[in-house]
Amino acid sequence: MILILGDHGFPTGVRQNLSNEISFYDELFRVPLLMLWNGKIQPTQISNVAFSQIDIAPTILDLAGISTLSQFIGKPLPQTQQEANVSAVPVPILQPYDGVYLGSVLYPWKYVKSLSSGDEMLFNLSVDPLESKNLIHSKDALSHIPVLKETVKKIYLNQRLLTEDRIFTKGDQ
Repeated sequence: MILILGDHGFPTGVRQNLSNEISFYDELFRVPLLMLWNGKIQPTQISNVAFSQIDIAPTILDLAGISTLSQFIGKPLPQTQQEANVSAVPVPILQPYDGVYLGSVLYPWKYVKSLSSGDEMLFNLSVDPLESKNLIHSKDALSHIPVLKETVKKIYLNQRLLTEDRIFTKGDQ
């Protein structure tokens, strides 16, 4: 199996920003992923659904036919656009710099919270790819906020489990 992927995206100056340590915009989170595995994976471009690097390990287990309990919080990546449309779930995002931004994407919706200011933002990426109109107080978007916020809570839980060394049970070590 060959995996080629990026660690993070990089801004291209669209907002007069050339640092990947400033802001929360989508270009910081979009990264390429290419998986090749001796005919087991067909080349597919999947769009309009968000995925995360946390999905890579479960994908490898799935493709290798390994069925086991694991601590991975991701899910196997879909192999087709149709599978992706059916299996879409919110994806957590984290920008640890610039005051820390935590967020979640369930395409086309993206929720972001600034930990330094407490500001919350909601964007519809399909109609506003530059994330210029904050819809957090929009009546049309209110139904999307709870599920996106719930994903952000999982980031806090994951960090607490790491801090308290509770990822594995005593029998797993």
